[in-house]
Amino acid sequence: MLDSMVPSDFIFLGYSYDWWEDMVLLVIIIVMLGLLAYSWRYFWTVLKNISRLLYLGVTVLVLIQYMGENAIMFPYSLGIIIEELAENVIYIVALIYLWTFTLADFESRLANRPDFDVTRNNVTMQ
Repeated sequence: MLDSMVPSDFIFLGYSYDWWEDMVLLVIIIVMLGLLAYSWRYFWTVLKNISRLLYLGVTVLVLIQYMGENAIMFPYSLGIIIEELAENVIYIVALIYLWTFTLADFESRLANRPDFDVTRNNVTMQ
């Protein structure tokens, strides 16, 4: 969307808009991977405790999004609408899940599990 607002000959400090866009996305990815590596225990435990039904629902939505985007089983004009709707539903599901997720509840559930030891504010697997 922003590409249509930027002139095709845009140059800033000797680099094109596409280069700047790629660098910003690269920085975002590196920061996200760093945060993920920092919190891998929490991340892995959260993934294991998510309902399988939620995984299944998001997988179905991703497949519908892919089918709509590539006009598989849908006419092209309807496929675009279906793709955008499926994508928005995925974002809404993620937002609702993150909105209702509370770290304190997660840590209390984690502390009650027999295979985890909570010592000095660190969670370690035994």
